[in-house]
Amino acid sequence: MSTFDKDKVEQAARALMHGRFEQGFPTLTELEIARIRRFGAVHRFRDGELVFETGKPRSGMHVVLAGGVAISARDGLGHVTPIVDQGPGQLIGELSTLGDDG
Repeated sequence: MSTFDKDKVEQAARALMHGRFEQGFPTLTELEIARIRRFGAVHRFRDGELVFETGKPRSGMHVVLAGGVAISARDGLGHVTPIVDQGPGQLIGELSTLGDDG
């Protein structure tokens, strides 16, 4: 597994998103989290536990309340490429979950 510089990865992501990084990776305020809390349940994950895996059913949207989640991609040879680290107040999951199905 290769090593990587998280700051360089974030800088590259910001450059690719042309100034829209905060829109792509928003951070909710405590008030916003309090408003949506009634629509979900609290789940705890162990350090290193997979939250999502490519090709497997997903459980919707998650808001990170504490700790952090490393989003990465793994190729067919097992090489891992970091995408972004999400922390408290940030969303992970299928963004289409927030869309209007009707």
